[in-house]
This record gives sequence, C-alpha cells and structure tokens, in this order.
Amino acid sequence: MLKKHRQTSFLIDKLHKGFVVTCIAATIYGLGVAGFRAYSYFTVTKPAREAEELRRLKLEEAMKDGKTLSG
Repeated sequence: MLKKHRQTSFLIDKLHKGFVVTCIAATIYGLGVAGFRAYSYFTVTKPAREAEELRRLKLEEAMKDGKTLSG
C-alpha cells in the first residue's frame, strides 16, 4: 500500500514540476515579448508619430499663412 502511494506522489510531483517550469518559461517569454514591444514603441513608433505631428503642424501653419510648404 505504501509503495503505491509513493508512485502516485512521484507522478504528481513530476507533473507539478513540469507545470511550474512551463509557467516560468511562459512568463519569461511574455516578458521578453513585452520588452521588445516597448523598445520598438520608444525607438520606432513614438518618434515617427512625433515627426508626423510636427509635419502636420508645419503644414497647418503654412496653410494658415497662405504659403506653400516645400520639402
């Protein structure tokens, strides 16, 4: 009877360890993806938005003054 309990406990311990390792791996992967997306936002997306906003403001200012924007 005791031997059967050990086998069951051993199996449950192995399954639990596998689940924990899988959760840790998923967390590390998720943090990596989130970090890459944050890096991409601050180095690519945000500067492009700011440049577009600046270009749009210059265009509006030029149209308000009746000038044409060259370049």
